[in-house]
Amino acid sequence: MKPTAPRTIKEAIKLLQEGLSTRDVAKQLNISNATVHRIAVNNDLNISSNKAGRPRKIVPSTVEHIRINLKRGLAKSAAASLDQANEINPVPISVATLKRRLREAGLIAKRVVKRPALKSKHIRGRMQFVKKYKEWTEEDWASVVWSDESKVNRICSNGLQWVWDDQPGAITSRSVQGTVKFGGGSVIV
Repeated sequence: MKPTAPRTIKEAIKLLQEGLSTRDVAKQLNISNATVHRIAVNNDLNISSNKAGRPRKIVPSTVEHIRINLKRGLAKSAAASLDQANEINPVPISVATLKRRLREAGLIAKRVVKRPALKSKHIRGRMQFVKKYKEWTEEDWASVVWSDESKVNRICSNGLQWVWDDQPGAITSRSVQGTVKFGGGSVIV
């Protein structure tokens, strides 16, 4: 490959900075598109390239509005915010489109985790505990016993139980667990 003349490189940079496309610059200077592109890359020029394909149906400001509403808790899900998106957006969109754009905006959908509901006095109590014991070392904590309560059923388990059997579909004494009305009682230890 023969080197490009410095004068041609300067002219190409000037034309690219004026906003001409690589194709137009290549025609004017009688060089290849690849050469113009290489000049732009080597000189850190930000050339706006037209993306091929169908234009997006959803306006970026609509995505940002829905993203903010989801983060603030004003909408619970993408499906719940679809009506609002369709009111703002000039063209109606589907839930799948909205979900794709929200993923591109950096949001992820995840399962809500169930935890005990804490009142403000519980939160204050936990904060006081943390502040009181924040200076403790591992040796201090070694003398502490943590306990919790556990429910023990008198008759049957609350959990799912499995049995290995070589007769699929057959009911054997091992594959049936007897139950008692009202659970049979339990003890909390």
